[in-house]
Amino acid sequence: MLGAIFGDIVGSHYEFDPTKNYDFQLLHEDSRPTDDTVMTLAVAKALMDTYGKDDDTIRRAVVKEMQRLGRKYHNAGYGGTFYHWLDKHDPKPYGSYGNGSGMRVSSVGWLYPSLGHTLNMAKLTAEVTHNHPEGIKGAQAIAAGMYLARTGHDKDFIKEYLANTFRYDLDRTLDDIRPMGKQIDEFCFLRDSLDHRPAYQYLFARKLPGTHDGAFHSAELWFMFHTLDRSWRPMTEADYRLADEVMDSWTNFVKYGNPNQPSKMAWAPFTLAN
Repeated sequence: MLGAIFGDIVGSHYEFDPTKNYDFQLLHEDSRPTDDTVMTLAVAKALMDTYGKDDDTIRRAVVKEMQRLGRKYHNAGYGGTFYHWLDKHDPKPYGSYGNGSGMRVSSVGWLYPSLGHTLNMAKLTAEVTHNHPEGIKGAQAIAAGMYLARTGHDKDFIKEYLANTFRYDLDRTLDDIRPMGKQIDEFCFLRDSLDHRPAYQYLFARKLPGTHDGAFHSAELWFMFHTLDRSWRPMTEADYRLADEVMDSWTNFVKYGNPNQPSKMAWAPFTLAN
């Protein structure tokens, strides 16, 4: 857990100012704990307070503690859907397969005496929000890796277990993973070749007001869910107009499989033909 929290604090600066230099400065003036630290602590407290109790009791405690700490530290950097989840009276999972379930799971890898128990608790802490199979799988893989490491298994064993159990390709290098644009292209090509239904790519480049962070990962969520009024940033009239357009495009895509809007600039699909 200390490693997860310290890594979160160190990484908070580089989320908006990434570097490939391994000799990087650990801490900066703007280094801070983010939503991942808050949720790591919330899950850990809930699990320790309910250790040995039934799954439903533990699940309720996880939700209660995540909401309690999340509301207390409400500017920690949550995504739009999770932000709303924190405020709900009876919050339900929303099918997420993002990395949040894995980022908060570190206590699970240390608390339980068996691999089976560890996997079950990782699933339980994930599915209160991230009940998509990939969201659950990610949390289980991280917790299982920690459990195996602390029980004396070597790296080769852990790699083989994770690859075989969760079907992760762990033979790729960092240089293989970095060109995400290439992977997005490949996904679009695959979709078009299999069912001839086009995919649509977008690049969100709006530099949000209030800081010099630029356009960063998850910045578009305020626009997708039209929650600009929940942001601390001094959003402008132009931002609200952009949010209207983004919401209309996403709604059209969900309803019709095509994000295009009448009288707007045409959004061409990314297909094998073009």
